[in-house]
Amino acid sequence: MLQSDYFNKQIANKDTTGYLIVKKDEIAMSGLNFWMGAIHKQNIVDEGIISPAYKVFSINQKYADVDYMGYFIKTNLMKRILIESSIQGASIVRRNFDMDMFMQYPIVLHELGKQRAIGKLLTLIDKELEMLKQKLNLLKLQKKGLMQQLLTGKIRVKTRGDKNGK
Repeated sequence: MLQSDYFNKQIANKDTTGYLIVKKDEIAMSGLNFWMGAIHKQNIVDEGIISPAYKVFSINQKYADVDYMGYFIKTNLMKRILIESSIQGASIVRRNFDMDMFMQYPIVLHELGKQRAIGKLLTLIDKELEMLKQKLNLLKLQKKGLMQQLLTGKIRVKTRGDKNGK
């Protein structure tokens, strides 16, 4: 996500020497917390920067669909692959990602056409969920406004026997 959205300000140094470029549809992964799910497909901007503490991977579109991979990397299977491709660090909560171990791990994917179909379907579902969340937020706002009008007496609820309700 954008720094300004998360922190309400820019926190990166003005000198971004050493930062990694992460392009749209590339995967960024925390070198320390990857096994806790700190891995995402970058789909916000065409090109962004990220701390050198992260790993950045490109998706070979000859073999994998970018939308499908965006969901695949969030699965328990991928989490297990990442854990098995790492070594426990200085403490039990720290793991060190080992690229050589990861590259040796066999990952079997659906054929490309099926990946595309799954990726499109999941993307549509996510878009619908986002629209429903926005609708819910608007309804909550409307409820809040109506409650304020009820509490101030601007709107009255007609009850049985109340002939003066508005």
